Amino acid sequence: MIWPEEDSQVDENVASDIEKRKRHPNRRSPYNIYIRAARRGYSSLDTVTKKTTRDWLYIEWLRQASNVSTLFRLELANVLWSATWFIIHGEASEHCLFPQFLQERPAVRRGIKDVNLSLYLTTESGENLLVTEHHNFAWWCDAVSKLCQPEALRILIIVYAKDIEMASKAEGQFSTLAASKKLQVTKTFAVDIDVLFGNDEDYQSFNSLEEELDAERKLRAEFEPLFTELMYPDCLRKSKLLTEKEKYLESRLEPV
Repeated sequence: MIWPEEDSQVDENVASDIEKRKRHPNRRSPYNIYIRAARRGYSSLDTVTKKTTRDWLYIEWLRQASNVSTLFRLELANVLWSATWFIIHGEASEHCLFPQFLQERPAVRRGIKDVNLSLYLTTESGENLLVTEHHNFAWWCDAVSKLCQPEALRILIIVYAKDIEMASKAEGQFSTLAASKKLQVTKTFAVDIDVLFGNDEDYQSFNSLEEELDAERKLRAEFEPLFTELMYPDCLRKSKLLTEKEKYLESRLEPV
């Protein structure tokens, strides 16, 4: 997990200790990397016994590994980061941590296989979350496109029903959605949408939860293909047009 140092989910004792430290000189922003080392088949907290299920044996082994040669640590890091799956959610300002993390740790980039991004478009009051004081989705796409090439990218769009049609056309404040076309993906790309109704008067006539879910399913069926076409990376669009022979020849040029 990558989280800001001021994140409220961090243990109070840990947060207090962090405040006493200076920011790492090679980091552009105050964040930490946290690994939940739980025993296989268990969550980090057993809800029945209320006891921690952390794998202390593994944690102690990892601590001891810090005392071995740099070559061994490099080989271990290559294994740990060889097939990485990033799930990026939270506030838009926290999305900036991902490109900063990639910039500061170039050795990690080759092992990134999947990236899942949750993207809130607006607040209920209509405030634009794609372009804020601390975050710009177009900048994020440009930065990430230069730093990694995941095999798969899936974007979850969280959008209010009143905004969905305008957003699917990248009109007005949603124009930066099309910036995802520059992202570099090698195999698959998908867009899912999560529709919020909020206080929209057009959707206050639901008589049951089933009616609301049915309305959401219809909107998803109609607009998910439109969002996918709008945001589809150019690199994959090009590969769809290649013949089988051209794909084979390009694959021969890829580094092993």
